[in-house]
Amino acid sequence: MLYAAWNGAMPATAAIVPVTTGTSIKTLMQLKANANASFKVKSWGMSFDGITAATPIRCELVETGTIGGTSGVAYVAADIYPYENAAGEAWIGQLGAGNSLYSTGATAITSGTPTAVRIGDYQLVAPTNQYLYDWVLSNEFQVQAGHFLQVRVTAAAAVNAICFVKIEQ
Repeated sequence: MLYAAWNGAMPATAAIVPVTTGTSIKTLMQLKANANASFKVKSWGMSFDGITAATPIRCELVETGTIGGTSGVAYVAADIYPYENAAGEAWIGQLGAGNSLYSTGATAITSGTPTAVRIGDYQLVAPTNQYLYDWVLSNEFQVQAGHFLQVRVTAAAAVNAICFVKIEQ
C-alpha cells in the first residue's frame, strides 16, 4: 500500500505551512519504520520559495539507523495517509514523540547524533526551484525495520521549504 506524508499536519482549513531553512542542517521530516516492518520510498520532493537564484540548497533523503531526532511535532495517523485508497489501512510505522516528526517554523526537529547513515538521494537545488524524484522498476530506497527516514536541508540563506515522501509498506 502507498502512503504520503508532507512536512506538516494534514491540512484542513489552511494549506501546509512552509518551514524556514537555515545555514546549518535542518531536518524537515522524520518517519520511523515499525520495529518489525521496513518500508520503501517510492518518491520524494522539495520545493522552495526563494526569489533569487543563489547558492543551491543541499537536500538529503537519508536513513539514520536507530538514532533519530528527539523533538519536533509528532505526526498523528491522519498525517501519514493512504495515497491510493482513501479507505485503506493506516500506516503501521511508529508515531508519537521521538518517532515520526515534522518541523514547523517554531518547532524544529532536534537531530540526534546518528552513527549509521545511508543516503537515499542527495541533490543541490536552487532556492527558486523544486525537485521531485520517483523510483521505478523496483529500485526504491528501502528503510530498514526500526530505522528512521529523514529529509534534511542546508541552505546558504534561509528560504521556506515544503517536502513530501510517498512510501510503500
